[in-house]
Amino acid sequence: GVALAMSSNYEISHSSWFDLFNDGSDSVYVITKPWGAFKSVSSRAKSKGTSYHKSCIIGYSCPSHANLALWLSDNNRKLQLDGTALLKGNVFLPIKGVDRAYVEGKNYHRDQLVYGSKFLSTEKKLVPEKAIKAHWESYLDGYFDPFDSVIEFENIPMSLSHSFSKKTLVALSNSPIKIDNYQLDGNIIIISKNNISVSAASSLDQVMLIAPRIVFEENTTARVHTVTSDSLILRSNSKLLYPSSFISIGSTEKEAYCKISSGAQLFGAILSFSESLRKTNRLSVEIEDGSSIKGLVYAENNLELGGLVEGSVICNRFLLSTPSGIYENHILNGQIDRSKIVTDFATVPFENEQSTSKIISWLKY
Repeated sequence: GVALAMSSNYEISHSSWFDLFNDGSDSVYVITKPWGAFKSVSSRAKSKGTSYHKSCIIGYSCPSHANLALWLSDNNRKLQLDGTALLKGNVFLPIKGVDRAYVEGKNYHRDQLVYGSKFLSTEKKLVPEKAIKAHWESYLDGYFDPFDSVIEFENIPMSLSHSFSKKTLVALSNSPIKIDNYQLDGNIIIISKNNISVSAASSLDQVMLIAPRIVFEENTTARVHTVTSDSLILRSNSKLLYPSSFISIGSTEKEAYCKISSGAQLFGAILSFSESLRKTNRLSVEIEDGSSIKGLVYAENNLELGGLVEGSVICNRFLLSTPSGIYENHILNGQIDRSKIVTDFATVPFENEQSTSKIISWLKY
């Protein structure tokens, strides 16, 4: 059943019975649905009166861009590197290329500008499968899957494990939500029309959080997926385990903002969507010095990179804010190193690209 789900193209929620061998004796019921930036698969098999169940999270790798470190839009500006900035892997750059720079009294320290192969970013743009954004945008707007089981957040138990073979449990609140001392895992979506804060005293595993603003307090450890429309903050010394994902969806009126604070770690994917690519100095994603991302960072607008990305970055442009000014397409000390993760590392499927599905986490529930 899991293999059947993985062999199909990426699609929104789907559930079906399959007669495996067309003899009426063996059948599987397969449920697939987007789960953060990834997809959940649940399969229940029946044979001769006995049933078995398995669930997993799957991701996608793109063989044609297996060693992608950076894809940067061509906005008629070259990329400039300062300090200990690093580009390691295949990079897709504007026609004007990449150069050394001198900012805040710092020169570029390395012998080479790119440790890998260079290509032109004008050739092709990598865009995540459109169904990912569309699916979670509907949840932000208050439109859920008709098969979801909706309750008030106040009625959710402090400790709950909810299987992906069941209906998704949606816990909803019109007020701010404080997740403190909760032990929650599995097929659960928590939605606030205001904001959500998560304390280090809580334990969250594979839970979805949806709100205009979400904050993870210092020292939080979790495995979660989030969707925001205003701001998303991962504070210092917090750690989000694989596979976790951050999705921010801006509007025509306001750019959504995602911040990874110094000392924080995220293992998975960041997807930052913008409704318009108007030129502005407002950041979409900020990765502070001393923070680290292992996986994919996708920003349709402005990215400030001060920390380390072990994986791939796809963005419209870089911004660097210093006491002396704001610099376009500058990276000061930020590093992108594709060699730090496996070649077939799985994140999201891309539009019009051949992707390979891969089980990235078996679920106990």
